[in-house]
Amino acid sequence: MVHCTSIYLLNGPGLAPRKSHIIRLQSIGRFAINIIDNLVIVHHQTSQTSMLFDLSLSKEVVNEITYHNAIIPGRSIKPFTLKLPSLSLEEKSVNCDLYSKNWVLFQPNIVIDAQLGCMWYLDLKLEPLMTLIADKVRLSEFLLQRSLGKPILLRVLRNLISEPFNGSLLTCFEIPSPFPNSSTDEPKNDSKASCSPPKAKVIITQNEMCLQVFQHLEEKPFTEDILMVYLQSLSKYKIPAEDEISKMIIKELIRNENYKTLLLLVEFSLICETKSMACFLLSYSKLSPIINQTALDMLRKISANEIILEVLLEHGQVIDALRIAKSLPNSDSISARKYLEAAQKSGDANIFYNVFKYFQQRNLKQRGKVDFLK
Repeated sequence: MVHCTSIYLLNGPGLAPRKSHIIRLQSIGRFAINIIDNLVIVHHQTSQTSMLFDLSLSKEVVNEITYHNAIIPGRSIKPFTLKLPSLSLEEKSVNCDLYSKNWVLFQPNIVIDAQLGCMWYLDLKLEPLMTLIADKVRLSEFLLQRSLGKPILLRVLRNLISEPFNGSLLTCFEIPSPFPNSSTDEPKNDSKASCSPPKAKVIITQNEMCLQVFQHLEEKPFTEDILMVYLQSLSKYKIPAEDEISKMIIKELIRNENYKTLLLLVEFSLICETKSMACFLLSYSKLSPIINQTALDMLRKISANEIILEVLLEHGQVIDALRIAKSLPNSDSISARKYLEAAQKSGDANIFYNVFKYFQQRNLKQRGKVDFLK
């Protein structure tokens, strides 16, 4: 008759096990233990319920010993029937006695009924926990540790973003993966089991977030807030924003005409910085000069000088383009025709004159005369 069970950590050969966890059972009577997907499942015969304990969830620590309460109130194993062999055409079955005194449990998840001569594997159904665990942050922490938790966790996140924006979403985005380098030892079948914290089982990529969560936002009023919160969580853990999430953020900021934030994101390198991303920005440049400037800033940061020159020439900023071209290697070989045509296209006589005079001086320096080659 016990009120709690202790879990000891194996410290290695020749070293005594150290008590590391205490599971609060809040009941007395006969208990048995299974381990399923890094969950300690404690079966209580008297109440005919099973309690779930997750050693990776946030908990109370006293004198280096961690105390755990059940994740949810005790639940019974799903009832089941056993089909009996029969010579008649009628199919006969019997309801199996749950938590029978004839049960013998083996690790990790084996249940044997000695009287019936049958063996089962105990399995865990995650979907009902979406409603049983009301705290979405705790639910997310729980699902991150389950091997089949990813699809359920993605559903939780989709549900969260469909609700009015709140702080729980930021907390869910910022849940760190606990115990990233630890290993697991299966506990023994008694009241003193030995195990260590589990590895994180679920990793949701940025691409999965975009395709399976954020695409359901459908330009809602709080879409920008949610995307910026996600970007904030990436930045906090020094994870570079990838291509797709960067494009989603850019489109949303432009939709809301929040150009100042866009400029700051590029200034502090918080979104993906590539030639393709800069060109993606340039595709919106007609909406605002700030977008064009932001794209140019990104191109300068990644030293994409050839693209910068093409953009400046296209927008009639011939003098600026020429100034940059003069500072680059092989500046003496730049095409006079390209710059003169862009200057003529600008319709500004002063620009054309200055560009023309520059190339005349270059001709004089290179060949001793101002004439252009045919």
